[in-house]
Amino acid sequence: MKKIIIGIGGMTNGGKTTLSKSLQELLHNSLVISQDNFFKVLLVPADVTLDALHMDRMMAGIGSWQEDPRGFMMSRDPSVKSTASEPSNVFVLIVEGFLIFNHG
Repeated sequence: MKKIIIGIGGMTNGGKTTLSKSLQELLHNSLVISQDNFFKVLLVPADVTLDALHMDRMMAGIGSWQEDPRGFMMSRDPSVKSTASEPSNVFVLIVEGFLIFNHG
């Protein structure tokens, strides 16, 4: 089984989510993890840093995908069940966010 992780970073409102969703539609056995889903609070200070994000949870999700991409996809997003059940040895995780490359 081959696993590919694609990271899409960039400025706010720069089209990361649009690009990620378009790639997901084109690539079989793919799933998007968006960093926007990991904010700690609803009101974020103007100086957003990694402290405003649950990076540990996001990284745990990525780790779970790496262990079992097919199972992870099917549990996270019912719309990918049809492609996740297709016979394929290639699984793609698309991780998008404005600070994804700042986590060390």
